[in-house]
Amino acid sequence: MVDIREAISSSYRGNLPDSSFAIILPGGSKDLSGRTVPRSLRKLPYKDSNGKVIFANAVAALAALNGARGGVSAPMSAKNIAWRKIVRAIKFDRPDYVPPPKKIK
Repeated sequence: MVDIREAISSSYRGNLPDSSFAIILPGGSKDLSGRTVPRSLRKLPYKDSNGKVIFANAVAALAALNGARGGVSAPMSAKNIAWRKIVRAIKFDRPDYVPPPKKIK
């Protein structure tokens, strides 16, 4: 698991594959590299370009799902799926990790 404490730059984020994001909202198309366009439909990056979980980003994504920093604008079903996906990814590398209480709104 990668432990990066810095925010992901917009250029780095734009080059991440869709699999690095917990939520991909509907309505876009794919570019030649297979990434969703517009990029704004991709929410909550929690993996690096190699598919390794970035712990700090994963924890921040869980906090955003719980409403931190204004929350995430996405359907409730997408938020619930994202929560499970992120917790499962963290626990794969850190089995002793205890996620915060789920308070998705």
